[in-house]
Amino acid sequence: MKRRTLKSGILLSAVVLALLLLTGGQALAFEERTGQTVVIEEGQVINDDLLVTAANFVLNGTVKGDLIAFGESITIGPKGVVEGDLMAAGREIAVQGVVKDDARIAGAALTIAEGAQVGDDLFGAGYSLDTRSGSRVGGTLLFAGGQAVLGGDVAEKANVGAGGVSLLGAVGGDMKAVVGSKQDELPFSPFDFMPDMPRVPKVPAGLTIGLDASIGGSLEYTAAQEASIPAGVVEGPVTYTEPAPKAEREREPVVARRGSAVLPSLGFLFVAWLLGLVRNTVTLLIVGLLLAWLAPGLARRGSDLLKAKPWPSLGWGVVLFFGVWIAALVIVVAAGLIALLFTVLTLFKLAGLIFAVGMLLASILIVAYVIAAGLLAKIIVGYLIGRLILRGLDPATGAGRVWPLVLGLVILAVAASIPCLGLIANLLVVLFGLGAQWLLVAAWLRGRRSAPA
Repeated sequence: MKRRTLKSGILLSAVVLALLLLTGGQALAFEERTGQTVVIEEGQVINDDLLVTAANFVLNGTVKGDLIAFGESITIGPKGVVEGDLMAAGREIAVQGVVKDDARIAGAALTIAEGAQVGDDLFGAGYSLDTRSGSRVGGTLLFAGGQAVLGGDVAEKANVGAGGVSLLGAVGGDMKAVVGSKQDELPFSPFDFMPDMPRVPKVPAGLTIGLDASIGGSLEYTAAQEASIPAGVVEGPVTYTEPAPKAEREREPVVARRGSAVLPSLGFLFVAWLLGLVRNTVTLLIVGLLLAWLAPGLARRGSDLLKAKPWPSLGWGVVLFFGVWIAALVIVVAAGLIALLFTVLTLFKLAGLIFAVGMLLASILIVAYVIAAGLLAKIIVGYLIGRLILRGLDPATGAGRVWPLVLGLVILAVAASIPCLGLIANLLVVLFGLGAQWLLVAAWLRGRRSAPA
């Protein structure tokens, strides 16, 4: 009965954790809408936060809280109002109404239509951003993507990184831009060859500033070609920076040159090697001593199993070394296929839950493997090495549990820092240590099964 209760508790905890991860920890306060097409009609009021997962979503009513939307096409209609934040991701996102707080949007085509208002900051990422004339962003505009047309008003700063940026409207504060080169410009839009994709404006590479544009502060931009800036558009200073060369090298003391290759000095290499050795040693010692304090018998029992069964430990270590990654891949693929099946059946909520649980399980498996292989394996092997050395020097002493661990971890850190040999030594330590942990877990499970009720 206790075992069944424990399993039920673990399963329930996993489901609750997956739900919290899926909904960002706030889903308990959300009203949720799903389906192929979801429409909030004019006059309809959502008195809470709203979560929407749909192929097509249109808001013509009012959301009193935050709106989170995922889908192909997401539209805040001319009568739509979001009184909190807007967080949306999809193929096409259009804001035609009012978002009273921040808007965080990501997608292929992002549009802030004429008459649309974003009360505070606008954060965007995607292929194209088009803020049209008559639109307004009440705070800062931040965009990263393929191209951007800034035709509306931005009350504060604008920071943009894109292949092509065209400023036609007004920026109240400073503007910073990092833009691409005309040599990298495509002669066509990638959307021209993709079905059901929205139309986006054609923006030339580099920075383009219109005659009617205005920047209330300074302008800093990085571009391969200097932009033509009309007189009187920028009130503050203009700073132009050419992009740094791709092959820019650090200037280090050299001992030899081979063609264009610059070789660092022996002193620099030794200092770098020594710093790496110190970092690795300190990390292992901190984790090892903490483990010796929290679980004093783990390293000793693991090292005893490794000493008694070295070759089974190696065999199981090889199995785990490859098997964990294969198992994680199988979990992700299976979760993706099941989620795809439920998506086809328009069960979007269940599809999201299945995929989130699959990713959660795969992540837990990989994190457990990294801890077991990167830390616990070295602690077990290091403890065994230190104990064998100290007992060889003085067979009459037990050496305690701290000094064998410290000695063994220092030896492993030094061995791992040796070029070429360190890779082989580290691989063997991981394999033997993983196998010892598997045997330790198996022995614990056998003891649990054989224990009297």
